[in-house]
Amino acid sequence: MTTGGHPVTSYLQRQTLSLLLLFVCGLILSMILAPQYGQSWDDEYDANTGRTALGAYMGYRSYWQTDDQYVFQQRYYGPVFFALSELTVQIVQRINPALHTVDVRHVLNFMSFMICLPAIYHIARRLFPANVSLYLIVLFSTQPLIFGHAFINQKDIPLMTATVWTFWLGLQAFDTQGRSSSQPRLDKHTRWESYLLQLRIEWIGLALHRKLITISTVVLSIFLFLDLSIGLSILPSTKSLIKQMYFREAWQPFQLLFDFLAEDAYKTPLTLYIGRVQRIYLWIRIPIAISLLWIDVHVGRQFFPVITRILQESSERIRTVILAGAVLGITISLRAPAAFIGILIFIFALFKRGLRAWLLLMIYVFSAILMLYLTWPFMWESPLANFVETLQVMSNFPPRLVLYRGDILLSNSLPWHYLPTLLGIQLTIPILILIPTSIGILLLKRMQSIRRILGILLLAWFGLPLTYIIAAGTPLYGNTRQVFFLLPPLIVLAGFALTEIHERLKDHRMRMVVASALLIPGLWGIINLHPYEYAYYNQFIGGTEAAYGRYELDYWCTSYREIAGYLNREAPFGASIVVAGPDYALRNFTRGDLQVYPDWASPPDPDFAVVCDPGRYGDFFSNYDIALRVGYGKAVFGLLRCQTRP
Repeated sequence: MTTGGHPVTSYLQRQTLSLLLLFVCGLILSMILAPQYGQSWDDEYDANTGRTALGAYMGYRSYWQTDDQYVFQQRYYGPVFFALSELTVQIVQRINPALHTVDVRHVLNFMSFMICLPAIYHIARRLFPANVSLYLIVLFSTQPLIFGHAFINQKDIPLMTATVWTFWLGLQAFDTQGRSSSQPRLDKHTRWESYLLQLRIEWIGLALHRKLITISTVVLSIFLFLDLSIGLSILPSTKSLIKQMYFREAWQPFQLLFDFLAEDAYKTPLTLYIGRVQRIYLWIRIPIAISLLWIDVHVGRQFFPVITRILQESSERIRTVILAGAVLGITISLRAPAAFIGILIFIFALFKRGLRAWLLLMIYVFSAILMLYLTWPFMWESPLANFVETLQVMSNFPPRLVLYRGDILLSNSLPWHYLPTLLGIQLTIPILILIPTSIGILLLKRMQSIRRILGILLLAWFGLPLTYIIAAGTPLYGNTRQVFFLLPPLIVLAGFALTEIHERLKDHRMRMVVASALLIPGLWGIINLHPYEYAYYNQFIGGTEAAYGRYELDYWCTSYREIAGYLNREAPFGASIVVAGPDYALRNFTRGDLQVYPDWASPPDPDFAVVCDPGRYGDFFSNYDIALRVGYGKAVFGLLRCQTRP
């Protein structure tokens, strides 16, 4: 077992080949399976968000001025993954136009899942032997719920991956066991006490004018940084000055400069000038903020030699902290409440380093804020106000219809047991047995304090957000997908029970039997339900067939691709088809002559009607005959109805 970690750079150097093999296997698997999955409900909208975000990164205003209500609503989520996905799709399409864009996005979604696995492994390695840690990621990967979503879920899978990497890199950044330089290892308390003592001595011996310069530089930097973040005075003052110069009311030197640069200003609307100024301001405040930080560091190094010593002796540690903070910023942009993971890292840092961690924590926070700002266009105009608005929106989604225990409920009035119940019937039974056993071992068995602390942090990662969601009545829909970021700590916690089993079973063959038995339910679910693994329910309720009509199955309508294949073979030329839900999830795979309509624009008597998850929407054109059922056993994922069987 191990309780320590390795520096990130050393890890990357030693594990390059293993990671490469992992990604190559994942890429091959995803390319084989991707064309078998349908398009999820939100996929088209999120692709549009990605295209709009690419324009925002290049300076266009379309991200804020779009008429697409979905894209407008998506401003509350950082679009970095959607933008990277769309950019990759455009590149791939130039290379091979024959590849379907939906399939390319499926591959990218699955690769984002694959990236999650090394981080889970290394978190587990801090607690368990290598073989147990490796088995945990196999157990996680063979959860049908996760495996199915890994292809079709471009929202929650990248968030889950970012959350896991945030946690692992945070542990790496503040772990005191890895060396951060080539300097001889000293006791951390002695080293930082030496730093603080030397800083105090240097401050006392500093000349008065240098003290004034130091204080002024720090205070001015803080003021300017806050002003640049909030837009309190600099931006409004600049807009006011532009307005005065436009109407020829400005101070003469400014007026002469404006007249020289904008000779025929009256021919251009004032709003255009204001827009240009605001766009320039959005882009230059980041370089200004970085410059302010550089000035502070430069002044500190000139006046306080101990700061140079700190930077030299902790350079590798600081680079790791910067990287960890940057990943935290990306994670928060994907889903603002994920800032909770940063709080867990704060707790870990204080446990490992005490108050001596304050400098590294400041760097960590600054890196997170900077990356959050850079990757989230919604933050560019009013960061603090927009972030607060985002948190408010996150806790008050518009209500959606949810099928739960056979009843149709509103997503903002679900019973407290909604989420625990779904987790208890959508994860495989072995996981559900291992987790409470592991929690008991964590709380009751004697172990090293660092192992217990890390285990409690993992338990808090899962338990505290779950408790808040239940207590606050947070609106939920789409079953458990919105809380996928809470599943990795559960999987890692299961390692306590697995380690206990491993230690008690001395016979290698018995270990293999137990390990295989724990994987069988997940593998069986993946094989039987493919490509609808995300509709998996365990035997606690009788499996997926027993869940039909009681819980949601194909709520993202991925079965429309299979129905489209049938229509391409059997539908007459020019047939009209009305679709409940995402009509594009059918249209993108049908022949060009077929006329596909959304349910709100249906012709009077369409030839066909298509509906997904008929357990919820079974009355859609119920007077038509059933031409095709897509499902598993008695469970129906999608229905094709027709006036006359083709």
